[in-house]
Amino acid sequence: MKQSGDSVEGVKHKESEQLPVVGGVPDIVTMGVLPASSVWCQGDKLSNRVCKFRNICFNEKYQWFIVKNNASYLENVPTQKQQMNDVRPGVVEISTIEDHPYTAWSFDEVSQFTPEFYNRRVRYYTDFTVLFKRFHANNIMHTLHDDVIPLYHHIREVIGGYMAGFPHFDFDLRNHRIQFVDDYEITETFRPFQYLTDLPMGRLADLQEDKDLITCFRDATAGVRKLTTWYQYGFNGPQGPIDNKFVNGLHVRMVADFFTSRLGLPTQDYYGEENDLLLNAAKGKVSRPKKGSEFGTSPTTGVEYIGSDLIIILSRTRNRIIMNEAALAEHLERTFKHQVMLVRNEDHTLEEQIILMRRAKVLVAMHGSILILGMFCRKGTVILELYPWAVPSNNYTPYKTMSQLHGMHLVYRAWENKHPENSVSHPDWPEALGGISHLPLDEQTKILETPTVPPHKCCVDPYWLFRIYQDTIVDIPEVTAVLLDALKESATLMQTLSTTNPLEAQGILPPLVMGPNFMCMGPGRPKDALWIRWEKPWNGARPDYYVVRTRFSDDESEDPFTTYRADTEELFVSGFKPGTGIIYSVKSVVGDQETNFGEEAICIV
Repeated sequence: MKQSGDSVEGVKHKESEQLPVVGGVPDIVTMGVLPASSVWCQGDKLSNRVCKFRNICFNEKYQWFIVKNNASYLENVPTQKQQMNDVRPGVVEISTIEDHPYTAWSFDEVSQFTPEFYNRRVRYYTDFTVLFKRFHANNIMHTLHDDVIPLYHHIREVIGGYMAGFPHFDFDLRNHRIQFVDDYEITETFRPFQYLTDLPMGRLADLQEDKDLITCFRDATAGVRKLTTWYQYGFNGPQGPIDNKFVNGLHVRMVADFFTSRLGLPTQDYYGEENDLLLNAAKGKVSRPKKGSEFGTSPTTGVEYIGSDLIIILSRTRNRIIMNEAALAEHLERTFKHQVMLVRNEDHTLEEQIILMRRAKVLVAMHGSILILGMFCRKGTVILELYPWAVPSNNYTPYKTMSQLHGMHLVYRAWENKHPENSVSHPDWPEALGGISHLPLDEQTKILETPTVPPHKCCVDPYWLFRIYQDTIVDIPEVTAVLLDALKESATLMQTLSTTNPLEAQGILPPLVMGPNFMCMGPGRPKDALWIRWEKPWNGARPDYYVVRTRFSDDESEDPFTTYRADTEELFVSGFKPGTGIIYSVKSVVGDQETNFGEEAICIV
């Protein structure tokens, strides 16, 4: 078993060493008048509106404002009266959290010729700036799910560009900066944002230091699309997947691949003999890979490893502890004959953790934010989430939902502690960490006697906090059985992926079937038969079937058409009078979509 503090080979990479730090700002200049603003907004409501600015300014006294003159252009910008009609007045949601007062953001207007703004000291940023508000900057789940993944796709949309030497990047890192408009300082979860730009990032505190200074951003955006957020945290009801929303896991994979490529890691997944080694080891079918590579021996158990993949336990040291973690790790090593590594936030950098996630074949952890790092795992990786006593796994599913997004191809399992004697609670801890000693005795008794956490809203429900901060003695045989079942699914999944292309688009509509593509079959055709063929779609579309519409050339009735279904690019229908002209056209059907009928053509039977 490899301890958490052990070094991780290959974690130093020239790009990660050269990531920018906060700092570096334009010089302050005196402006006779402030530059005039224009604003262009897209979206019809607060939650989906995104605005682009030419000149948006900030001052500690005035906060955010635009500078208007008669040449200012405002497109689709809601008036203050229109904003007040909303439950949460604002122009945009400047975070991806919907329907929360914290995320509504707006600005005021000032005349360009207000004397108070003549000859003011201004710091003027000319780089394209993304204005953004972090929701919970001290939590890696919120940082990646709420902030970094959506920001990546926002920058991809509004910035784009190309970096010479980095063809795999979807935008130029040198042309934009991120300006946070929240009160958070630099935290441990600040680092992921640094991968999204090579320019210094700004904090709100930077704008507030000089009370008289006005900071203006020549080109900026506010508001961000929410295409990739899959989970809501229970502000209006119990937490869970966002209703009626399809999130493409390939868009999450795109962000993960961006990070791994910046670290110099391969982004390709593979199928080979090693994918089944853990499963075969557990079945007693142990065989070294054909190459005979040496993978080492556990100093704890003496087990000789048979593969380079890792079993990773995301270890917690302060709360929600796996109390028999060492025994679990040793058992997994003996059973699966692969190295088990304990990974802790306290001991590993973000880069080290991403590198280790790419090696993980099995990821085991108590329910918690660090499981979001599963997004960096290879396809086929098993994610096993552990839940303390009385916490129902089906009610808290951000990582299950992530694993099951289309295109993620992860294998998810949950294990719940069903043995109350294997649980240690902490009633005397602080309220925020699940303590209940501050509550009336009858309420404490009720919490202790409730066998499962009832549904609740975010974020201070005492039933939830008391149970989620329990420590747990994991039932090792139960966990092993769950992993065995999951590894079987993983092996089947990887076999399937080895013969399919997950990126191949489904449901593409073919072009219209046009006249030049038709062929009236001649030799061999019975004299009373219509026998026609047309070419397969040139664009790779795969119609489920075709509908052929026919009519007689001399039929001028109101409804002259007869339709036939064709499962291939061919139709044969007999029973016509020889010499009759049949006019026909074809449309394609793919799933619940269909094209229009194409050009008409005629065949003489």
